[in-house]
Amino acid sequence: MDFKLVYCWKKILDPEGSFLQRWNKIFLVNCALAISLDAVFFYAPVINRHSTCLDLDHRLQITVCLLRTLTGIFYILHIIFQFRTGFRAPSSREFGRGELVIDTSNLDTSPFIGEVLFAVFISIFGLILFSLLIGNMQKYLQNLQSIASKIEEKREKRKNTELWMSHCMLPQSLKDRIREYRLYKWKKTKGVDEDGLINDLPKGLRRDIKQHLCMALLLRMPATGAFNELLMNAMCDRLKRVFYAKGTYIVMEGDPVDEMLFIMRGKVETMTKNAGTTGFFNLFYFRDGDFFGEELLPWSLESRSFSFQPISTRTVRAITEVEAFALTAHDLKSLLSYHLLNPLHRNQVVRTLGHVAFHHITRYCLEFLRQFCRFM
Repeated sequence: MDFKLVYCWKKILDPEGSFLQRWNKIFLVNCALAISLDAVFFYAPVINRHSTCLDLDHRLQITVCLLRTLTGIFYILHIIFQFRTGFRAPSSREFGRGELVIDTSNLDTSPFIGEVLFAVFISIFGLILFSLLIGNMQKYLQNLQSIASKIEEKREKRKNTELWMSHCMLPQSLKDRIREYRLYKWKKTKGVDEDGLINDLPKGLRRDIKQHLCMALLLRMPATGAFNELLMNAMCDRLKRVFYAKGTYIVMEGDPVDEMLFIMRGKVETMTKNAGTTGFFNLFYFRDGDFFGEELLPWSLESRSFSFQPISTRTVRAITEVEAFALTAHDLKSLLSYHLLNPLHRNQVVRTLGHVAFHHITRYCLEFLRQFCRFM
């Protein structure tokens, strides 16, 4: 079918003519096809199995973009045809089809104030909607750029990690554990350096944030009733957020205890095999709000050396994904040495720790006897 586009370009088209009637039908089919193609864009994002990152199906993306551009050409032609289309004068429709007006310079504006105000309102409202569209598109592009930069940063870190693991010739089991940990940490932090973000804030705001996150956990620690507010605030400020993937050994039996751990989310098991009986071990579980590493409290108050830390009598392993706050042995000893200069105050804390330690020892002994009876 020859549409004679060149001829139509040079003449004014009749809105009731055969050419525009056929064109309108073709344009209607093109609109339906364009709407169908828009939904295909949702299938372009895919998960890259090699990098476990969000990616795009480039072949589908190029194909859909080309087809959508082709349908857009029909929209441009339709706009051109609208500018080249005349209209039938209402005054000449009394008899027959009416007179075809082709000289648009003779069109007169409406004398009715209501129609003029309506046209002005539509124009202004259209400009407002267009401005909102541009603003939303700018926000969307900024968010998209931020997400893309984070994904690229993650991809670069993953690449460097893979190169390092290959250079060190690590076994496959260790590589899998490293990948699992990095993936878990990325899911929790979304690539945000939380420590750097908090440290850039003013001291007062940083203290309030740390108190909100950590104070409830610190208050579960023994002897906190004997600590003053300055010491508690200082301990909150020194806490560092840490993550442990499922199956990670946090502390091994016989290793030095180098930190106190306050569990925010997750579950860990603590066990010991040093019971004098072959094949026997006792087992405890720590959950949200619990802590371990309390051996560091009496060591921080009584020991004068930073080197010889207490030895762990238990093995601690994460049996779920664990999110916690850690207070290192060096920070704990430094804070207690600075804030507990008064000998009377220090002795009071030591006595409180003695009572708490007796309570813990009694609880552990009862649990040991219960499991020993079950074993026998």
